Amino acid sequence: MAKLHGIEVPATSLVTDRWPRPPVLAYPVNPFSSKVELIVDLTAERARRSGLTYAGKYPVACQVQPDDFRIDVVRVVLGVTQVAEYAAFAAACFAAFQIPLMRVRTIVSCDAYHFSGTEPLPFRSLTQEERRVIDEVGTWHA
Repeated sequence: MAKLHGIEVPATSLVTDRWPRPPVLAYPVNPFSSKVELIVDLTAERARRSGLTYAGKYPVACQVQPDDFRIDVVRVVLGVTQVAEYAAFAAACFAAFQIPLMRVRTIVSCDAYHFSGTEPLPFRSLTQEERRVIDEVGTWHA
């Protein structure tokens, strides 16, 4: 969905045995874990491979990282973020997914923002500024 809205997405592959060369962001695909892990080198990959795949029973979605990168989590409320650097990216993510409150895991490289994943942003964790965004929009009904 992100690509359809012009948002960069990193190369992703489902693996159990043959992992891409680190660094990779690893998303376990199993019913027991939802923790995302950054695997930065071969030593970390060897140490975490069995745990992430449950000894090869479940795949892991691995996103290959660009050479020069950082990972940020962008808080998006109705397409708005409080960090000016991510204003256009947050609006594009909201247009793509239509999720009112989300945290967007973002891979930042020297040339682009890459959508990595999204997770809920609980209402109770909103800052005053983020609640103000909701107040300004008004009330909506399902």
